[in-house]
Amino acid sequence: MKSREEPDDNRRRDLGGVEGNAAAAPEVLSDAGLGKPRWQRHRSGARFLVAALEATMLTYFEVPPRTVFPQHSHPGEQLTLVLSGRLVFRVDGVELTVGPGEVMALPASVPHAVHSLDEPVTAVDAWSAPFPDFDDPVETD
Repeated sequence: MKSREEPDDNRRRDLGGVEGNAAAAPEVLSDAGLGKPRWQRHRSGARFLVAALEATMLTYFEVPPRTVFPQHSHPGEQLTLVLSGRLVFRVDGVELTVGPGEVMALPASVPHAVHSLDEPVTAVDAWSAPFPDFDDPVETD
């Protein structure tokens, strides 16, 4: 019997080395029927991987220094886990800086803007509902 600390080898996934290393970026589990994603480029200049099911979506972002995501909102809830660097979220006129290991939680439809500082950022976003913006990126790599 395996303990919680020793997951079954078939379920173990190594995400080590993701900080700024595109070759070590996490991959969508192919055994979930989602296939392997391609790198895509967001209109902000950030590049990302996306996996979506009917009611949820997950994205992995690599954000260059001084990147701006102008004010916008999403139909579903958003959780952003910063892996490296710092993101500044502006919500209701208040700026909140989120660093490595910290999570920003945004309710559905809340307008917000985001920007990176003078360093690259890697982050994972979890979404309670997929939305079309990620289905039609500006360009793909």
